[in-house]
Amino acid sequence: MSKNTQFDQSISSFAKAVVTTETLWLLTDEHGCMMLNSEDEDCVPVWSEQVLADAWINGEWQSCKAEAVTINDWLNRWVPGLVDDDLAVVVNPDQQAMGIVLLPDELAYEIERCRKKRTK
Repeated sequence: MSKNTQFDQSISSFAKAVVTTETLWLLTDEHGCMMLNSEDEDCVPVWSEQVLADAWINGEWQSCKAEAVTINDWLNRWVPGLVDDDLAVVVNPDQQAMGIVLLPDELAYEIERCRKKRTK
């Protein structure tokens, strides 16, 4: 399987999961949402399931809590804000902070595409 195929399948799986539950997950603390830094991007980590987000609540992030964000809130509030702030998102990062980095509008496109398929 090529990297592009794995990438497409991972994003598709994430989009299907959040469309099914109408929710995605962030980690927040009293200062706002948590950030990860890659070589090139400042990223907001997002997870398709609360259990995946909860796995990050330890160490320096032990004061965080998993926060549910509805798809509508994500698309209408978060995506424009992240674009304005020139931030990326990292999808379902694992414990080594490895995940797929996307621009917020790229992720929004995939979610919308999955929503449209589901309503057909």
